[in-house]
Amino acid sequence: AAVMHFLAVQGVDFPCYIKAEKDQPFIDALDGRWTGALPATFIYDGTGKLIDFWEGSVTFSVFEKKVVEALGQQAKSTGGNP
Repeated sequence: AAVMHFLAVQGVDFPCYIKAEKDQPFIDALDGRWTGALPATFIYDGTGKLIDFWEGSVTFSVFEKKVVEALGQQAKSTGGNP
């Protein structure tokens, strides 16, 4: 209940997942390649399709490059701007 309240107060309007008891079902649900290591980053397109994933930390410039690439892929697939 506390988590749901926090998300509502923060104005979160997108799907969120709360890990219950066991780690592996949660890990597998996000991506079978994920070992569960943190940090981990998942980049999804506008349809919810996972288009990039990595474990470990990266610099902001690497993260930005990957997001820009993802937006470019989306623009190509939709025939317009991201």
